[in-house]
Amino acid sequence: MRGGLERNIHTRGLARMANDEGPGTSNSPTQSYGRLQTTSSPYRTHLTHRFRRGYSNAELLRDFTRMIRDTPRNLTRNNTQGNGEHVDFGDLERDPDVDLLLSKVCFECVYVEPKHSAMPKANKVFISTFVGEMYLNLVSTSGEVMKIIPIYKNAEKTRRNLVEGAKHEPITIECLDAAFVMKSGITIVIGADHTTQMYGGNKKIAPIFIPEISNKRQSRNYRLFQFANNRVAAINEMHMIVLEIPKTVICESTNQIMKTCFLNFEREFARKLLIKWRSVKRDVDLDRLDLEQRELADVVMFMLENVGVRLINVSEPERAPTPEERGGKQMRPRVSEAEVTEMMKDFFQEMAFRQKADFPLVHEDRRQTVFTVDFDSTGEGSQHARDLFNALHSQCEEWTGNTLVRILLMKLVPYTYILAKILNYRDYEKYYLDMFGSFLEQVTIEFKCTEEGYNKYLETVPPPTTFWSFYDIIAHLIDERTTSGDIQKMPTEVTKNCAQLLTILASGRDLLHNDMDLQMWIGKDWAQRLGLSRESLKSFRTILRDTRSNAPCRAANLMKLFKIEVDQSDYLIIAPKILCMKYQTDAFAGMTSIVPTRCVHPNMEEMRSITGMRWKHDIRKRNVQMMLDSSRPILIATNILRKSEEENMKELQDRFLTQTSFRTFSQPFGRGFFEFRTALPSLLTSLHIPRLCVGGMVYPARVTCDPPTTDLFKLCTEWGNFYNAVAAALRLGSSDTVLIDNEWIVMASKNIKSTAVVGGMTLGLGLNGHLANFNMYHAHQMLSTFDKFNSVALLIGLSASKFKTCDNQIHKILATYLSFLMGPTPLEIKLDFTIQTAAVCGLGLLFADSGNMNIAKKLVNEIGKAPNKEDEPVTDRAAYKLCAGFALGLIMLGKGNGAASAVIPFKQNIPPLSKRLIYMMKGMRRDQCVFLPQPAAPIVNEVTNLPFSNGGLMSSNQVANHVKEGDNVNIHQSAEPATIALGLMFMKTHNKFIAESLSLPSTITELERLRPDTIYSRVLGQCLVMWNDIKPTQEFVKNLIPQVIQDYATAALHFGIPVRRDEDGEEIHEALDDNEEKYWADIVDRVTIAQTFLYTISAACMAIALKYSSCGGPKEHNVVNAAFRVIEYYTKIVLPDGKSTKDMGSVRMCFHAGAYTRSSCLSMLITAMSILRVGTADLEVMRYARLLRLCDKPESDWIAMGKKHFEQMVSHQALGILLMGEGRYAFKKDDISIALTIISTFPTIPQSVSDNSHYHQPLRFLWSLAVEPRLLVPYDCGESCVVEVDVTITLKKKDKNKQQIVYKQTAPSLLPPLEDLHSISVGGGKYEMVHIKLQTEEELKVMKDVMSVGHGRIMIKKFKVNTANEKLAQATSLYERPLNLMEMLQNPRTSYGIDEVEVKEMIEKLDEQINLNSSDQYPNVQVQLSTVRDTTERTLIDLAQLERKSLRLLGDSLDLWTDEVNAANGIHALADNLQSIRI
Repeated sequence: MRGGLERNIHTRGLARMANDEGPGTSNSPTQSYGRLQTTSSPYRTHLTHRFRRGYSNAELLRDFTRMIRDTPRNLTRNNTQGNGEHVDFGDLERDPDVDLLLSKVCFECVYVEPKHSAMPKANKVFISTFVGEMYLNLVSTSGEVMKIIPIYKNAEKTRRNLVEGAKHEPITIECLDAAFVMKSGITIVIGADHTTQMYGGNKKIAPIFIPEISNKRQSRNYRLFQFANNRVAAINEMHMIVLEIPKTVICESTNQIMKTCFLNFEREFARKLLIKWRSVKRDVDLDRLDLEQRELADVVMFMLENVGVRLINVSEPERAPTPEERGGKQMRPRVSEAEVTEMMKDFFQEMAFRQKADFPLVHEDRRQTVFTVDFDSTGEGSQHARDLFNALHSQCEEWTGNTLVRILLMKLVPYTYILAKILNYRDYEKYYLDMFGSFLEQVTIEFKCTEEGYNKYLETVPPPTTFWSFYDIIAHLIDERTTSGDIQKMPTEVTKNCAQLLTILASGRDLLHNDMDLQMWIGKDWAQRLGLSRESLKSFRTILRDTRSNAPCRAANLMKLFKIEVDQSDYLIIAPKILCMKYQTDAFAGMTSIVPTRCVHPNMEEMRSITGMRWKHDIRKRNVQMMLDSSRPILIATNILRKSEEENMKELQDRFLTQTSFRTFSQPFGRGFFEFRTALPSLLTSLHIPRLCVGGMVYPARVTCDPPTTDLFKLCTEWGNFYNAVAAALRLGSSDTVLIDNEWIVMASKNIKSTAVVGGMTLGLGLNGHLANFNMYHAHQMLSTFDKFNSVALLIGLSASKFKTCDNQIHKILATYLSFLMGPTPLEIKLDFTIQTAAVCGLGLLFADSGNMNIAKKLVNEIGKAPNKEDEPVTDRAAYKLCAGFALGLIMLGKGNGAASAVIPFKQNIPPLSKRLIYMMKGMRRDQCVFLPQPAAPIVNEVTNLPFSNGGLMSSNQVANHVKEGDNVNIHQSAEPATIALGLMFMKTHNKFIAESLSLPSTITELERLRPDTIYSRVLGQCLVMWNDIKPTQEFVKNLIPQVIQDYATAALHFGIPVRRDEDGEEIHEALDDNEEKYWADIVDRVTIAQTFLYTISAACMAIALKYSSCGGPKEHNVVNAAFRVIEYYTKIVLPDGKSTKDMGSVRMCFHAGAYTRSSCLSMLITAMSILRVGTADLEVMRYARLLRLCDKPESDWIAMGKKHFEQMVSHQALGILLMGEGRYAFKKDDISIALTIISTFPTIPQSVSDNSHYHQPLRFLWSLAVEPRLLVPYDCGESCVVEVDVTITLKKKDKNKQQIVYKQTAPSLLPPLEDLHSISVGGGKYEMVHIKLQTEEELKVMKDVMSVGHGRIMIKKFKVNTANEKLAQATSLYERPLNLMEMLQNPRTSYGIDEVEVKEMIEKLDEQINLNSSDQYPNVQVQLSTVRDTTERTLIDLAQLERKSLRLLGDSLDLWTDEVNAANGIHALADNLQSIRI
């Protein structure tokens, strides 16, 4: 029974019959689920809003609950039939599963029917529409009936119609089958008597004859189905017949008139007219040239006849009889071609020598048009005469604004004028005489009825509505005195197209701001009158309420919403067209495309110009540059440093320099970000590497102080110079923009004595891709010295230059440094573990994203194997294993276990990589996760010595001198690399098993077994696997924290408890008493709670930053801002004491976590904030980074702390990330870039710059492979300078049901990730608009080339003022056949009534050029103004007054512009000249 309910869960309509069981039901009274499906009733029908994403479940549940519960329960109690019996509506209201259904189902219609009048079970249900009304059609093939039920969107109206017996009652007809024809409003019905009929809603229109079906018994076998617009398919077992239903009208213009009429008529009267029109068969000759005009006349005369006015055009020429009608014989012989040629020759000779005065004033072509009129006052049609006139008048007004339909306008005007004259609508009659006087003088009306009949007809006609015209409304809108408070109400008769255009004009005048303004101007139904759907209504409101945009921008956006494109606006009358062009120019300016070109590298002046435009009001860039400068000596204030005379000053100075050197040595890590790819190499000089100054300047003596000479300090200085050279080499451009050959590299390194500096420069060049073509002879020469700096630099640099290529030559070089790749060798070379670690890192870069299972398996063994005596001393063992985990994660990035499917399995049952990594993360016997063959030769007959048997594996009891490990894996060494490798391996796979394995344990006991810093790796790995679940909310972060930790954090540490305040508003901090402290110390380890909590939130915030880094969006809806607020909230928890106002819960949390944990988490949170705000120089993040940089004074014991190098390095990295490449670069969002960012910012705390025991610090620069240029620089190619313009950014839809995000920002600025962009538009105002689409891979590649090769420059130019010849060419090109005034005068039709003297004066006036003072800003407007004269010359006499009024509107609109008085006066003078002509 549950199945029957579940099958209804996803239905959108429920219409079951009362006397028949639904699917899955039973007759058993104990089974209550069947009652839910036996509910259908004509007494109430409810339609709810369609389900939309974005509605909350609570809103849906509330709507559905009201819909279902109100339907049967109220009627069961109160409604009775005529015999007084109560109506039984079934058991829907008593079913206990209704609430269960409500939360899952989306009903469009719930229909409940009394059981006594229920029809047989319906096997076909569909909705039909006719003249705006909806009908529910229930077809029962078994009962051969169909019930047609009117339904409404208003539930109360539907109930009254069905219960109270209104005129639209449900009807039942005999029916074998039926189908609704889309777009026609017709329902095709096969009757029980085998006839085929057309229905409009519940009314029969006419029978139709289908030879294969009609009046034949085999029609019972046919079934009807919707096929396409105006088509329906009839199908049986053998045949398929497609029936095409004739359209209501053929032409679009007549369809528009008919719609306008039906919208003005009452609904019932419109239904009758449409049924009457469709019931008559009309033969249409589609080949007639005047088909549109003929059909228009037929429709208008049909409408007139149905309102009681019988109008006949008696002056139309009769159709010439065809030869068939004349008996197949011609009445006179056909004229020969020679005779026709001779007649035409004589005619043209006569015309050539004929003078202008010889033309008659009244030409024979301008004959009178005579209409005879009769009236029918007996019918109800006369009551709708005013509605018909309003429809015809509104259609005429719409067409007066469209120059493309002037011929149809002249066809419709006489009928509208005649109807106004007949109905005694004097204002409208005068209006049409004034506008079309010369044309309407040819119209004669003859009345065939008596005066008594005419008066009787007028008595039934309603009085006219208040006079209005489209031109008067526009004149009111463009009047400078019109404000939003006194705007006149729009007449209800205005058509949708006119209302949309008027709304655009009003919005451009800043007269509309909200729904209230629209309601006051248009009416309560303003959305319906503007033709706005549910989705477009949202967009309309967004545009109207956009306070960031000006009025022209909103008007331009409304033009796009209403789909008034450039081609359509060209046919508008001149005044609205000019205004729309002005709005578009003010909002945007034009549309062009881009072509990537190799540009000159930005010089210092251009960089300063960009900085001044982006950060106008401060010197933040200069401040960051000073904080990252390591070339200045350290100031030593002896008067502060020396506190007593007994202290040795030299020892104090050395100790002070040793402590401050932590800051100096860490500055290159941030300067690498800041100066990234901002310079070009010189062909004549070597690379400039700034001095790393670790000496001091004594104050006030102002003498230099040498740095300490200890061995540790010298080692740190060497590594500091190495990283300083790396940062200097990263200043050079990438291999895409700069070509650096092998000779230049050798020349640059020849004069450098320090191998650390040479190695650092080599590594930096490799990270920029310049070692791809490096001479291998020089590479082997540098590697043969076994210098650790050269070796580390080349092994990583060569692999980075060959990133993801799996190059065989580089693989061989790396293999010589890795014993697990080389195998046994007779050479005994003792390699530095730092070099081996670099080789493992290079292996990961070289084979990144390749899924090489052979190397992956060997790296797993390296992570889990125990030390042996050949590897001692193993000072860098932790870093080696961690780099092996990084390399494994890069190689198997996002592959999961899928890469293993292509590998031939061994006979031995070896667990998959994922399982082995989980064993290493959580602990397991080593022989279950490490599989190494014994080096000894196997004995064939002994199974234990076979190479891949358990006996052939590496023994778990390794002989080592310093470290003794048991049979289990040492998770303190293997857990962290295995965790990060597992997370990268299953990145974005959403593998729930892996995510659960990476999630933190749920008990304190299991959490205490974890090394605290591995918690960060496990949480971050879980987030990487479940990437789509990352949300920029506090709820997401809290869900990652084990519930037991949250509970103990609140109970034992009082974390999260709101702080109470006293009467003065001061916070009351209540400390734990001794008893409570002792109690919680015995109950739970508070160190575990605090460390787990802080490491979890830092990892979660890092995941949020990685996902939403530099994402775009409007300020109020920017996801980056939401993510920043979340990270900032948790950052304040771990801030140093005294640096912020912290509650006691946060203080206790940091106290129990310890200094190292607090420092590590604070560093990661600041790094996350900087990654989130990359390239923006955000001041808030900059303040947090400076706080971390200065949180401890150098006078304190920095050396003993052991964490100052990490803190200083993170603070400098954060400052550099905020201005990466001086604000040009941002992090990429692909998988490999995310992995490299995680590796380069991994939170392992080294003791000093030379400490590589736990983390290989050269990996801090791998971020250079994970960034891309994204700074958009508008460049004026005319002035050769950077300019500041607006950029409109359109983001791609991530959800089809959500609205596309479009927002603006000012360039130069950083773009969001290019993969997230749909398009961008650069320019506007006085600059051209450059429109860039980013929808395809080719378009995306072009944009990336612009960002890299073109250095982000988008070439734009100002609008220029065209010359007179160019303007004339642009003006004449708008017409296929430009005409001048003399050509117009040679035409007898257009020359009628014009005096030659007046024409000459008119020509002199028209020769004056109409120019805008701001033509350089509005060149498209100037082009249109240049065509005004030509358009006026081509105007027909019949439309002269219409053109004059249009010119008046244009002059009034120009009056609104500043400094355009001359152009406005010229237009007004042109209108006056047109008025002075006698017509």
